[in-house]
Amino acid sequence: MKLSTHAKLQMVKLYSMRRLKSGWRRFSREDGGAIVEFVALAIPLFIPIFIYLNSFSSVSANEEIAQSMAREVLRVYVISESDGAGQELSGRAAQLLARQWKLSDSERATCVQQWIALTSHV
Repeated sequence: MKLSTHAKLQMVKLYSMRRLKSGWRRFSREDGGAIVEFVALAIPLFIPIFIYLNSFSSVSANEEIAQSMAREVLRVYVISESDGAGQELSGRAAQLLARQWKLSDSERATCVQQWIALTSHV
């Protein structure tokens, strides 16, 4: 059986319409809508949490450095022979530890000033 050209065009047209409808149905479903909404809502909520955790870890690291530095400087002060030598050696130890832990110049100056203020009361 031989089909006419008009019948062939009708079959191609019908086949094209079916494919177009099935493709449209595929894109009109809302299967991925929940993912998009979750991402759109979750990212603005998670960014402040990550910023807070980052700053908290930075503060914790600085506190650890301060505690270790105070412990080491006091150790140097306690084992020194006299008060004058203790102040001098502990000041050098504070500067050395500040350089070793890569503190900024302002942080070093603050540490040394606080140490001088503390040892002047002893």
